[in-house]
Amino acid sequence: RRRGIPRLLRHCDMCGTGAVGDEHHFIFMCPALAPVRDRFRPLFASGTRSLRLFIWQQDLRAVVRFVHECFVFRSSLLVVAG
Repeated sequence: RRRGIPRLLRHCDMCGTGAVGDEHHFIFMCPALAPVRDRFRPLFASGTRSLRLFIWQQDLRAVVRFVHECFVFRSSLLVVAG
């Protein structure tokens, strides 16, 4: 059993929507990351909302670049806010 903040209290620290800041929100929903998703539009063309299917797409390099750029973008937002 993990200790720490209960899942429902882990709010996204980027968008202010009050959404749970989990992987699904990070990849698919967070409005703060919309500019990154726009640059990787082909990864979202299938319309999948399954994290497992998203991660194991044909173009694995693009998936890795997308996730990396999300973290880089997140870092830049938190530096500005901090």
